[in-house]
Amino acid sequence: MHPGEHRGQNFIDTVSANGLDPSRCLLWMTPGSIACNLRMYPHFAQNLLNRARRRFEKARIYLGSLSFAEISMRLPVNTYLAFMLEG
Repeated sequence: MHPGEHRGQNFIDTVSANGLDPSRCLLWMTPGSIACNLRMYPHFAQNLLNRARRRFEKARIYLGSLSFAEISMRLPVNTYLAFMLEG
């Protein structure tokens, strides 16, 4: 399985395990332009979602920066604290 598809499969597993509506969920990925076909990962993940059926064809890929700053200025701090303090 390609790494982009692996991320898509993890998304499918998580959404299914938590009983979420795929049409209301986004898979967040960072855009990339370096080697290893990173630019194609979102495309591979979206193709996997489209093939998965069970309404996952309505789920979308969100390409955002690693800092999350375009969503909220507090989000990077909250994300850091969540990972630092999880246990």
